[in-house]
Amino acid sequence: MKPIRHQLDNGLSIVLLEDHSAPVVSFWVWYKVGGRSERPGLTGISHWVEHMMFKGTPKIGPGVLDKLFARRGASWNGFTANDYTAYLETLPLAAWEMAPEIEADRMMNTEIHEDDVESERTVILSERGIAENDPGARLYEEVTAIAFKNHPYGLPVIGWREDLERITRDDLVAHYRGFYRPNNALVVVVGAVPQAEAMDVLRRHFGALERGNIPGLPFAKEPPQDSERRVVVERPGGAVPLVQMAYHVVEAQHDDMVPLLVLDAVLSGGKPIGWGDRGGMGKSSRLYRALVRGRLAASAQTSVFPSIDPGLFWVTASAQPGVTAERLEGALDAEIARLQSDVAGAEELARAQKQLRAQLAYATDGAAGRAMWLGIAEMTDIPAWFDTLDDRIAAVRADDVRRVAQTYLRKSNRTVGWYLPAANGKGGGPADAPTTTAQRRQFYHAAPHGEMDPAPFGPAPRRRSAAGTGAHGGNAAVPIRPDTVVRRVLDNGAVVLAMRDALTPAVAFRALLPDASASADMFAGDGVAAPGAARFVAQMLTRGTATHSAEQLAETLDGLGASLVARTSREAAEISGKSLVEDFEATLDLAHGILCAPTFPDEEIERLRGEMIAGLRMASKDTRRVADWTLSRLAYPATHPFSLPVEGREETIAGLARDGLLAFWRRRYRPGGTIFTVVGDLDPNAAADAVERRFATWPAGGEALSDPGDPPVLTARRTEIVPIDGKVQADVALGLPALRRAHPDYHAMWLGNLILGQLGLMGRIGDNVREKKGLAYYATSGLVASRWGGLWYAISGVASGNVKAAHEAIVEEFVRMRDEGPSEEEVRDAIDNRIGWLQVALSGLGGKVALLAALEYHGLGLDYYQRLAALVGAVTRDAVMAAFRRWFPGPYAIAVAGPEGMSLD
Repeated sequence: MKPIRHQLDNGLSIVLLEDHSAPVVSFWVWYKVGGRSERPGLTGISHWVEHMMFKGTPKIGPGVLDKLFARRGASWNGFTANDYTAYLETLPLAAWEMAPEIEADRMMNTEIHEDDVESERTVILSERGIAENDPGARLYEEVTAIAFKNHPYGLPVIGWREDLERITRDDLVAHYRGFYRPNNALVVVVGAVPQAEAMDVLRRHFGALERGNIPGLPFAKEPPQDSERRVVVERPGGAVPLVQMAYHVVEAQHDDMVPLLVLDAVLSGGKPIGWGDRGGMGKSSRLYRALVRGRLAASAQTSVFPSIDPGLFWVTASAQPGVTAERLEGALDAEIARLQSDVAGAEELARAQKQLRAQLAYATDGAAGRAMWLGIAEMTDIPAWFDTLDDRIAAVRADDVRRVAQTYLRKSNRTVGWYLPAANGKGGGPADAPTTTAQRRQFYHAAPHGEMDPAPFGPAPRRRSAAGTGAHGGNAAVPIRPDTVVRRVLDNGAVVLAMRDALTPAVAFRALLPDASASADMFAGDGVAAPGAARFVAQMLTRGTATHSAEQLAETLDGLGASLVARTSREAAEISGKSLVEDFEATLDLAHGILCAPTFPDEEIERLRGEMIAGLRMASKDTRRVADWTLSRLAYPATHPFSLPVEGREETIAGLARDGLLAFWRRRYRPGGTIFTVVGDLDPNAAADAVERRFATWPAGGEALSDPGDPPVLTARRTEIVPIDGKVQADVALGLPALRRAHPDYHAMWLGNLILGQLGLMGRIGDNVREKKGLAYYATSGLVASRWGGLWYAISGVASGNVKAAHEAIVEEFVRMRDEGPSEEEVRDAIDNRIGWLQVALSGLGGKVALLAALEYHGLGLDYYQRLAALVGAVTRDAVMAAFRRWFPGPYAIAVAGPEGMSLD
């Protein structure tokens, strides 16, 4: 169906898109207020008001908002950008009306109290500290501030620290009352609610709200830039030089914006619309070939984001060890000059266009993705793009790409920034190396309202609060059932699961290989641990096969607008893929090659080695990563594979040879135990047939990974403080080994941890550390329960002076849960949360693929999600308390990473 647009008499704009593919509704309210609405002295005030919108109204008191959404299956959040601020809820259909009721109330009636302002000041300064810890984010702020002389786009959305320290309650109230009015707002509703019903509900809740006199924004046209500007940031806190170049370009409405999107794709691959993972696209792009494959850069990217006023086109790169910023900039300039002089070839242009069109399809997977894309298009004055962008992309010619490169990517039209790491800076050290930290393009700042693990399967990316009740869900709505999934066991031991999802013309698939996990690193080198070997092997799979070189593989995938990404965790190696339906079998052919016939070329090994070492060095300066893997080393004995860093250690990566990598692949990549999952708009039997045709002949063999056994219980607290130069913010992580997924205590611990550190605004821990004491931007806990054990952890990002207080506040909640247990109401809320969570979690391709794999991996059965309501509903308060006492006997490990001078005493 097409989106339908309405406007109420009070000026509220409404966009409705009816979609019955899943029993959920995604409800968004967008306000035309953000960094663009600010001036020096009040920077960050829009983002601060966004935080205050979660404090409550006279009708809905403090802390009640989180509980209301947590009881109804809502994934909810808010974020602030330059051009807008948005609030979003995705929730089960039966509960959807609570979203407009609450949003209409807080549009006009949010209470901003002095004590809440002061508490939130510390929280926002902590969030500010996260950005200040990141060399890429610091450089981004400096470049942006210099690129714009007159326009508020040059001001940071998060705000300058000096302004955040002095903004008052009166300032916040005036900003809120000025901009939060129906005639300055847009409501977007996407989901399984009929449009007539949706309009009746919206009129009832929003129709009586009064228009406001919206403050006029100062006319701030940016003067033309006629000469290059430069800035150098030289300080500790980073590991390698960074280069960022920002070119002035046009506003979203301009005819050149779509050619600029194609130019961006030619230079570094197609990007997702809104949130999303680019999925490894762009390895055939010009910058990747010249700089990353040329061993000059660990990463090289471009980006352009549609905005109301003329914005910036970014070109960024991070150096490989030993490469200077000057050399990096020269290589970037050479590629830009080449594009300005030579027209992109027909195949190259077609690849870029296909990637963009595929990303557009992937971005609309799920109600929330469609709602976000609709909102961005409306708020940046390009509403027609939602229906026409695909055709606009296809209409771009090679001459258009060269023309916009010549017009906008001129040296006189840019600002160049270098980050140079200061010498002799302390870091976490490659012995505990974390993953590569990508440079962040901070287009918005989001408040983590209720983070939680989305699935009972290993460490998962953080998602926002998802909750629900049996009254708003029901087993009939669960899409994963024995009657909807085709399951086959191949003769070689591989298992295939496939199901249909007709929401988008796309397919997502995954191959999960438990025996090739990072746990195999413990046994990778003739009895000697080789941390990073599993990751090295997985990354090499896409670097050449018997039928495709690395470059040919990248060209073919990019030409299909498809992706194949290899990842490694402590539980499994995995190959994740995504394609349009018409390209599924061609993409599956490539997946077969990288799993069954990788070639491990020497040149590619050395190229990847350099990238991995660069990544390890950059991540050794990241406080969150350092705290994470230091905690694992403290919580587990050195003989247990969970003590090893998944990402490896520099000395190990430097020493791994081709023979060892090939031996690891032959030993650990085997069909036995491998799980293939496919979800998309195709017949599940046909999907399973396609997998079977390719992988049934994969020879059985290899070696299954052995159970490492349960780690010993900690008998005393283990502590380590890691100073990292150039940081203003610390991360505090504490935890201890936890239960296996198959243990009878699992569901009780799952619910207990939800109460402790996730439900609502990050559970009891978040309520104490963030809301009551204002010590941190985030403070949460997680439970990783895998086949061979797991980890319970809590982590908080705090100013260095609050390390001791945050630690004590976390332990306080930890002890209270163990000794006093949860309340009956908390247990009911957690049970409702887990039941309703399914409808939101299973509303997109990615969620279904991941949860299908989890069912098979843990042997839960295809009816598990139908049984889940009964399983969690049987958990009692006493069961939660007994499980916590059994698994949290007392001692724990604690790791702190951050500035010099931190103390727990």
